Order: sequence, then structure tokens, then C-alpha cells
Amino acid sequence: MRLNDSTPVYPGDPAVDIDVTATFEDAGYFNTRLSLGCHIGTHIDAEGHMIPGGRMLDSYPLDRFHGRGVLLDVRSGAATPDVLGAGIDDGCIVLLWTGLSNAQHEPDYYSRVPELPMGLVDGLIACGVKMVGVDAGSIDGGPFAIHKALLSQGILIAENLVGFSAIASRAGSKVEEVGQVAEVGEFTVWALPLNLETEASPARIVAAFQPSGGEPSSLGDQAGQLP
Repeated sequence: MRLNDSTPVYPGDPAVDIDVTATFEDAGYFNTRLSLGCHIGTHIDAEGHMIPGGRMLDSYPLDRFHGRGVLLDVRSGAATPDVLGAGIDDGCIVLLWTGLSNAQHEPDYYSRVPELPMGLVDGLIACGVKMVGVDAGSIDGGPFAIHKALLSQGILIAENLVGFSAIASRAGSKVEEVGQVAEVGEFTVWALPLNLETEASPARIVAAFQPSGGEPSSLGDQAGQLP
């Protein structure tokens, strides 16, 4: 999700503000100043977002921000723990394909949260995944039980992702049954936040297929587009 003055903002959070501080005419170079909240656009939540005294993003080692990707189709809300044996294991980054990113410019975007069963969340924790990403404004709503369950176990959360359909179509996948792991081939997720001592940060997140060929699919730009 690109960051500009039209980026949707979680209710109560500050909007993106980009100010010009120097121009070629006045200074001989161009500079801008960026002001934004840490949960704007495509971003990653750390433990400190929901857990008192929890870790901030700068305390996680770099290997927590990349790993083998798994795309799990939950567009009907039908995912169950039964599917978790299909290629989800220790160190994976699981992408939950809800389809809600299609509504990112609708006024009620942030009120549309996925209905994920806690059994699915418990299964992901048991599998030892390192990060869970979702193509929605939030992985859940208040009282944020899913946030707390994942973050308390050291599992990072990436939100406001886009482009999951591009991952599936790129590999020629035809997901016939929702609630299944999409057979899209081997890919690696790189999810790199800024190195901030904060509870969250905007991030550039991409899916790179193996063997490498062509450009990676961006999970943080407009849906269906490649960078």
C-alpha cells in the first residue's frame, strides 16, 4: 500500500503528511519531511504494540523478517486448523488471503476485519510460524485477542498487505476451495520495516519466487500491480 495523502488511515491515527522543505530553485536540491503514524499503510506490528513491556521492532534479529512464504486462502472465513499440516512449518511466513484489501478505499475499510477462528491462530502458533500477514486493515478488532495471542508468542503481524491474487496468478494457481493452502510454488517473503525503537513500522514487503526470474511481486503496492 503506497504512502501518500490518500492512504487509508486507522480511525484516530494521524494521516500521512509530506511537506517540501527545500526546492531546486531555492536550495539547489529537493528535500521533503515525512510525518505519519507507525501503523499507516503496509506495516509490521511488534510485541510491544499489544503486550505491556513487550519487544520493540529494533530488538528483533534480521532473520525474523524473511522466510518461506505460504499463502492460505481464507476468503470465505472457512479456514480450519485441519489445513495447517499442508506445508506450514517452523519459520514460515503465512499470508492470510481475506480479499478485504479490495475495499481499501471504502469508508468502512477499517471496520471490515477478517473472521478468523482462534483454532486457526492456535494452529499457526503450534506450527512455529515467525510472521502472519493479512490483506486487511487489521487482523482482528477489539479486544484484539488474535493480536495478543500471536504477539505474546513472538509472532510478528503484517497488515494492510495487497497483491495476493497476483501471487496466485503468477504461479498459475487455481484455488478451487477456499480454506486451503494455495499451491503457488516456492516463494520467499521479505518484510523489512524501518529499524525503529517503536511498536510498529511501515514496511516494504515482497514475495520472491524460486528460482528467481523477473521482478518480485510487491505485497505493499496497489493490488494486482508489480513494482
